[in-house]
Amino acid sequence: KKVSDFLIELLSEAGHQVRIEYGGQAALDRLATAERAEIDLVLLDVNLPDIDGFTVARRLKSDPATEHLPIIMVTGHHRSIDVLHGLELGADDYIAKPFDPRELIARVSVHLQLKKMRDELTAKNQLLERLSSTDDLTGLANRRHFFAVLDKEMDRARRHKNSLSLV
Repeated sequence: KKVSDFLIELLSEAGHQVRIEYGGQAALDRLATAERAEIDLVLLDVNLPDIDGFTVARRLKSDPATEHLPIIMVTGHHRSIDVLHGLELGADDYIAKPFDPRELIARVSVHLQLKKMRDELTAKNQLLERLSSTDDLTGLANRRHFFAVLDKEMDRARRHKNSLSLV
């Protein structure tokens, strides 16, 4: 049985929805076109038919749309230098084959929980940002927002040597 088939079976039995791509570029393409909430975690091998997993991890972590997506390297490359290289390029975790299926499930669960907490924190920060700049009753910009915008516009007018009027 192929490792990919084993992973699909293992993760599906653990209640996870699994999608698989058989190449680095295919994975990057899928992630580029996927809805933000559609994919929560990436399991990535180093040995891929086209682009190596290290390159895929680096590209994912350098893209603002996928930089917070957890990546777990699942690979036969288990030398310390390979593990360090994967982690330095942005992988969040590294599991060497052969692995204990329970360990993989546990690590996937931990990283999914961390992503859920990070997503909740981001949403709450956005809410706080909105609440700090708008009146809760009317939804209009408040005094704090007015002065923040005024400061930016005054700086811009000075920078471009333009006049600024306020009515």
